[in-house]
Amino acid sequence: MSDSDCWGRDFALLIIEGVAPVSSAHAIAMEDLVVQALFSPCRLFKHGTHRPQTLGVSFNAPAKALQQLYQSFESQKTLFLSEAPEIIQMASHIVRLSLEDHHTDPYYSGLEGAALDVLEWCISAYGALLNPRSQVKLKVIPMDTVTKGFSLFARRDIPKGSYVWEAMGMVPADNASTSTLLSTTETTAEQNQPSGEERVLYGPVRMINHRCKTYNVAFAAHDGTSAFIVYALRPIVMGQELTLNYGSGWFEESCPCTDCTPLECNTGRISEQMPASPRVPGPAQSILEDRFHLVAELKAELKAEGVALYREQRRQESESRRAEVMKNRANRRRRNLKKKKGGPAGSEGDHTVVS
Repeated sequence: MSDSDCWGRDFALLIIEGVAPVSSAHAIAMEDLVVQALFSPCRLFKHGTHRPQTLGVSFNAPAKALQQLYQSFESQKTLFLSEAPEIIQMASHIVRLSLEDHHTDPYYSGLEGAALDVLEWCISAYGALLNPRSQVKLKVIPMDTVTKGFSLFARRDIPKGSYVWEAMGMVPADNASTSTLLSTTETTAEQNQPSGEERVLYGPVRMINHRCKTYNVAFAAHDGTSAFIVYALRPIVMGQELTLNYGSGWFEESCPCTDCTPLECNTGRISEQMPASPRVPGPAQSILEDRFHLVAELKAELKAEGVALYREQRRQESESRRAEVMKNRANRRRRNLKKKKGGPAGSEGDHTVVS
């Protein structure tokens, strides 16, 4: 097992083992919150910009809450690049605590502890994808003629039979909350839930796209937990997309995968005959616009602070150099004065004359 395999396994086991199943309401709401806060576009009006879809049929988190999560995550971003999996878990907890301490918006203070636990888990799972030791990374790719979507890509070669621990997901304990059915799976007898129950799937694993024939990974339930990971059915080379087979009936009669409607090889563009994928609801346009403006304001403030800090550092450096120049000038004057008096440079007493 390679070092990257060990890192992914250690990280995954750290955050999936011993975690009790949560309610579908908390799972859907916190998954959507994290994905929208961290991955919604910063250029809303750019042509072809990807706007993440939601697991929930509605999304009601205020724009200020999205901006606060984005800001808190960015402030700890370097910790998510740590070699130690425990540091990533710690960074997620720091983000959670900073959100609980926010007094500008009541959204987080109104969340139950169980919801905040799911929020922290989602931050850890998605934050780990930024780490260079992760076997996979998240990318945006074309899905059809008009839409784009997320997908997981191999950061390095993945041998056949290897588990891709970072491509993990969890299922809640119930189906009480209505979802868009964007991502679902069934529990197994070895997990900590009743077997054969359909559940919404949340976490990075839900970003893996479907292929009818050329899929290269398959689900693996982690015994004693509510977690799923994937394993490689064949060697996956660096830069290759991870793909699953969702099942023959998932898209019914019109499957949009590239096995059924291939991409144009010469131009890299999707064929005009390709049917558009069915869309599920996303956040209201007004929420994304408000988040965009809040994030833009935050970046402007950080830039202004950076400029001010740079100017202050330059001012201090200039004053230090000026003081050094003045000191050197004073020393030269003192040495020149001593030379004129006939004494050695730097001497304070009378010199001795040898007869």
